[in-house]
Amino acid sequence: MPTTPTIEPLVQQVPAAVTRPLRQRLLKQNSTLHDLAKSDGDFPEAGYYAVLSGDNRVLAVASARPEAPSWPHTARNPWRIRGVVTIETDRGRGLGTSVVCAVLNHIRKNGGDLAWLNGRTPARQFYRRLGFEQVGDDWNDPESGPHMTMAIPLGSTWGD
Repeated sequence: MPTTPTIEPLVQQVPAAVTRPLRQRLLKQNSTLHDLAKSDGDFPEAGYYAVLSGDNRVLAVASARPEAPSWPHTARNPWRIRGVVTIETDRGRGLGTSVVCAVLNHIRKNGGDLAWLNGRTPARQFYRRLGFEQVGDDWNDPESGPHMTMAIPLGSTWGD
C-alpha cells in the first residue's frame, strides 16, 4: 500500500503579519490583529520567523528586534525576542527550538550581542536548554500570568 511522503516543517523568515494570528490565538487573546501590528512597531531590522508545515500551516513563530532591556547591562547591541509560541498539537517536536535558533541567528547576523525575552514561567526549562539564564525574579503579567525575564549573550552563529 503506497504511503504519502512526510514533508518536514521548515523555518522561514516571513512578514510580521504571518505570525500574528498564532500569536493572537495562543498568547494575546485580548488583543486584535491591529493591536499586534501596533505592538510590532516599525523596526526595519526586525526578524519574524515561522515554522511552516508542508501545506503552509503556521506551526510555530518567534521574532526579534533591537531593544535594550530595562536592567543594567554592557551589551552594545541588545535585541528582544518576542512572541515565541508553537501550536499545541506540535509541541515537543523541536519546532520551538528551531524557530528560536533562527531568531538567534538573525540577531547575530545583525550584530546583536545579547538576546533577552519576557517568557511565561512554564517555558523556563525550554529556554534554559537553549542557554538562556534568568535575570531577576519571576513577576506577574496582569493579562497573561506568571513571567520571567531571560537572557543569553551571543557569539557565533548557531548551526554555521
